[in-house]
Amino acid sequence: MCFELFDSHVMMWSSIISRREAASAFRSAQSLPVDAASCAICSGNPQRAVELVEQGRGQQWSLASRLRTPLEDLESTSRQLAQRLSELSRRLSDAQGSAISTDRVAADRAATEYRRLSKKWEAAIAEIRNLQDFSRFLLPLSFTDLQAAARHGPVIILIASQYSCSAIIVPTSGEPHQVRFLCITLPDLEKLKADFTTAIQHTVRMRPEEPRKKFMTYN
Repeated sequence: MCFELFDSHVMMWSSIISRREAASAFRSAQSLPVDAASCAICSGNPQRAVELVEQGRGQQWSLASRLRTPLEDLESTSRQLAQRLSELSRRLSDAQGSAISTDRVAADRAATEYRRLSKKWEAAIAEIRNLQDFSRFLLPLSFTDLQAAARHGPVIILIASQYSCSAIIVPTSGEPHQVRFLCITLPDLEKLKADFTTAIQHTVRMRPEEPRKKFMTYN
């Protein structure tokens, strides 16, 4: 739920710069997708883990590129609704900041305004989802939708977080399979990544006639 709220918040900003600023306000947001996926795995729900990882991947691509956002897609269908939702999102963000005021009266007033705006925001979202092709507006893809990527063969998804390291095998049909890496931790993988990066940088500086003797392995 926390990840979905964060995703909705970030995706409502219209520009790439504002989306990055909104995301950077949450220090642990970068690991949120894999942390959420690990929790889904621990609770015995690998399908949900796949959905969360893909949701996080799509979010990061949107932050790192100039891909169209849901709001931009909506503008091409209903500019009025898009403008209303954008304005509500801005006002919600302002009200959220005011709610942490040290003035108790002002904070209570801001909290009341935030709840009022939240209801209007939810009503706008419901209206948008009634539009053709927008039934899943701001909703992540389902596992059934994602499994289409495995139509030519199984897809393996690696999930590494502070809680666990696992692989999920998505078959062409049926339930996904989970493989836990009990002897591998996130620090192990971070060190392996750093070593690999160093090895690549060293190789780039090597002359063609120099032999490549060192092999990197993980036991």
